Amino acid sequence: MLRHSSNSSSPFAKGIGAWFHDASYLAASLVVWNWRKSRYRRSRGNLRCPCQSLSDSGRPDESRCEASYYLKDPRRFALVCPALKQTAAGLRCHLPIAEVRPYWGRAIAITVVAVALLYGLGSTAVFTVLRSQGISNVQWIDCSWPPHWPNIAAARASH
Repeated sequence: MLRHSSNSSSPFAKGIGAWFHDASYLAASLVVWNWRKSRYRRSRGNLRCPCQSLSDSGRPDESRCEASYYLKDPRRFALVCPALKQTAAGLRCHLPIAEVRPYWGRAIAITVVAVALLYGLGSTAVFTVLRSQGISNVQWIDCSWPPHWPNIAAARASH
C-alpha cells in the first residue's frame, strides 16, 4: 500500500501542507472509517476487518492500522480511533479483530466542536471587519446570534 510521501523538498509540503493533508484526511475519516467499522460489526465478522492490515495476525498489539498509512504523522489517527497505541514496532491496534468497533460518539463530538469553532471564528471575523470600517455601535452578539442580525443593518445605516 502506498504511503504519503515524506521526502518532498518543499517546506510547505513538510509543514503546513502536510498538516492540512492530515487534517482533511482525518475529517473524512470520521465518517468513512466509522461507517466501515459499523458495517463490519453488523456483518458479525463475515466481512474482513476494514482497518487492520490483512497481512497481520489480528491479535492485539500486533496489527497495523491501514487507515493511518496515508498520514504524514500516523499517530494523529488516534484522534479518530482511540484503539491505537504506540509500541516498539510502531503504531498498532490494541484490540483483537473481533472487538474492532466504530467510535461515533467521538466523531460527533469532534464535528460539533469543529463547527462551533468555525462559527465563532466566522462571527468574530465579521465583527472585526465591521469595527474596522468604523461601525462602533455593533456588538459581537449582533454578529454571532442570528436573531440579532437585523441590528447589523441598523448599525450600518446609522454609520
